Amino acid sequence: MPSFSGGKEGLSCCSILTIALGVGGGTVGLFGLLGVNISMLLVVPILFLSILAYKMITSRVHVSPNLPSQWKPSKPQEKYLTTRDGLKIKYYIVPGKGFGYRRGKTILFACPLGHCGFRIYYPIMAKYGEDYTYITWDYRGLFSSDAPQRLRRISIPMHAEDGAEVLKSACPHRPQADVLIGHSMGVQVSLEMVLIYPEMIDSLILLNGAHGHVFSTAFQPFFRIPFMRHIPSLIISSLLDAPHFLETAGRLLKPMTDMALLFFGRSQLASPLLKKLLGESYLLDFYEDYMGSVCNDLKTLTNYIRLFQELDAHSVCHLLSSVEHPTLIIVGLFDFLLPAYHGDEMKAEMKNSVLVSDIYSTHASILENPERVMVEIENFLVEAARFKRKTSTIFRDISVSEEKNPNMDCKDPIEAEPPECSKKCAE
Repeated sequence: MPSFSGGKEGLSCCSILTIALGVGGGTVGLFGLLGVNISMLLVVPILFLSILAYKMITSRVHVSPNLPSQWKPSKPQEKYLTTRDGLKIKYYIVPGKGFGYRRGKTILFACPLGHCGFRIYYPIMAKYGEDYTYITWDYRGLFSSDAPQRLRRISIPMHAEDGAEVLKSACPHRPQADVLIGHSMGVQVSLEMVLIYPEMIDSLILLNGAHGHVFSTAFQPFFRIPFMRHIPSLIISSLLDAPHFLETAGRLLKPMTDMALLFFGRSQLASPLLKKLLGESYLLDFYEDYMGSVCNDLKTLTNYIRLFQELDAHSVCHLLSSVEHPTLIIVGLFDFLLPAYHGDEMKAEMKNSVLVSDIYSTHASILENPERVMVEIENFLVEAARFKRKTSTIFRDISVSEEKNPNMDCKDPIEAEPPECSKKCAE
């Protein structure tokens, strides 16, 4: 089954930049074997200034994502469910057309670590409005959801199980997501969920994420550096021993961070689309919602730090080849946290996937360059309609099937087996 194509613009340019910057980064990376901390002090500002300079001397791709000129986010419904192991999980619903009926379409959002609510996904919600019902939830251990007594029950597979329960509770008539969208940590949760409950997901959009073992690539934007994975592991272990240090550091750095984000939002480097849609403070609003929520209570702060360890312990790399769902993978070329080559590795294994590498973004492509990202999402959702289920895990490109046999008129039920479908078509 051939994979569909799309979003190829700029990939060759990204490849050239990767090679060119990789040479310089590799030199610093080798020096990092002797002094990783000094190496990172050089790599991060140099490459960050490089992308800013590149934005200033080049123009953005002129595309039209067709977002409304004015939009106000709807207040979500807040609900709770009790999970299989007795925890109360808080989830949020913004109802769309057909909500509560089988004909309604649903998008399930798996949030990045430390994010509460829908804010990072506002461009998608503004684009599609009431066409979809939007659902997300607070991960167990964070914000208004209960924390398990056993540390093992805060793992990525447990979050994926919670996501399935949220979908069943929110949409009892049709517990199925037309699109599952994950950002950062949400990518690993999404991949785990589609592997455990493939019949509940029709398509995937994976934004700035990884397939697992995140410490092995953190702060290594263009290739893996030997022994580097021990540095983030040591940092997280130290923060777990003193979680209040993160809260104190955030409070002390807040004036400088606020000033930098406001300056960026008002500059020519910010997204014209989001400045018009959400205001010049859209990045600051996101950051305050993000870090402010994390530091509100010790339970959330401690589990926030601990979940970095779970992200490193988790991996679905060996199972990616079994995911045939139509999938859009978007990465930021300058992503230092979850480098872009995770996207290449996922694309190589996932049969019906397409990869978009965005040269203008780092770890939040949907906020940094929504002009490009929203066009890619729109194109993908059109292309994804070409794929129909053959079984719960196998998808068929019907456009290819119709070209081979234009007289075939067979609609495969979700759980129909291939021999039965062939027999029905023959009849």
